[in-house]
Amino acid sequence: MEKLLELNSIKKYYPVVQGFVKKKNIFLKAVDGVTFSIFRGETLGLVGESGCGKSTLGRVILRLEKPTSGTVLFDGKDMAGLSSKELKKLRLKLQIIFQDPYASLNPRKNVASIIGEGMLIHGLATRSDLRKKVNMYLELVGLDKEHLDRYPHEFSGGQRQRIGIARALALGPELIVADEPVSSLDVSIQSQILNLMMDLKDNFNLTYLFISHDLSVVKYICDRVCVMYLGKIVELSQKEVMYDNPLHPYTAALFSAVPTVDVDKRGLKRKRIILSGDIPSPVFPPSGCNFHTRCPEVRELCKNEDPPLEEKGGGRLCACHFR
Repeated sequence: MEKLLELNSIKKYYPVVQGFVKKKNIFLKAVDGVTFSIFRGETLGLVGESGCGKSTLGRVILRLEKPTSGTVLFDGKDMAGLSSKELKKLRLKLQIIFQDPYASLNPRKNVASIIGEGMLIHGLATRSDLRKKVNMYLELVGLDKEHLDRYPHEFSGGQRQRIGIARALALGPELIVADEPVSSLDVSIQSQILNLMMDLKDNFNLTYLFISHDLSVVKYICDRVCVMYLGKIVELSQKEVMYDNPLHPYTAALFSAVPTVDVDKRGLKRKRIILSGDIPSPVFPPSGCNFHTRCPEVRELCKNEDPPLEEKGGGRLCACHFR
């Protein structure tokens, strides 16, 4: 499969500030050495607990944040080496769908302006044919021309998210970062939006990075799943393999919390794994494996040596000494 996006040892550290003074050599390690690829035409799910660095990584991919170190290659090109003109052109291929469909839409602009603004900036439409093109994208997401002159507060949450999807789609992207796009919607509306995204993916040959904490949604829409803990990737594999047999102890605990009626070969439901303690501070992460302070299978090696993300057979990657 062709690689559309490659991340190599991406780190994003934020200096810790007290008042107006930066604390010397103290950083919040939001993303700490992430390496993986996204293949053209796939949907890669990025999951993990709140605060693990998922959204920060999404912003780094979109170049909304500059990485502290590491490289982001889009279609083989290093985004850090692009001029401002080249980067502006590349932004057409990289778009985002936000979590909160209301906060992401300008309340002072109508739908025609919200969707059409980017098209005008990038020369994809003229003033004379703008409304016609905007209406075309509205119809693709299940709205119509009657909505062109309305404002965000006049729509439901699901309709607002459809507008956000149309805005992203209007620039002709190849990769869309969907940052928890259905988490604020009712369950019945979630399925409609997910089905819409899947249809658009097939029709426009889109690639998604789907960021979520809802593992049921991820299982429905994604091809592969990447599990993140405290700024690092701990496991990555095809979704069927991971859901059937998670390797990393953190992945197993995460998946055991998903409500299910499935039973194993012995006719027993999957046992819930309860983790002890809280997520450590990303400012002062533990030595060795980041997960060792909460791991039910911790050993002495885990406390002293950080396990690399390694191939475990069948295309599965896992960062654990004993898997």
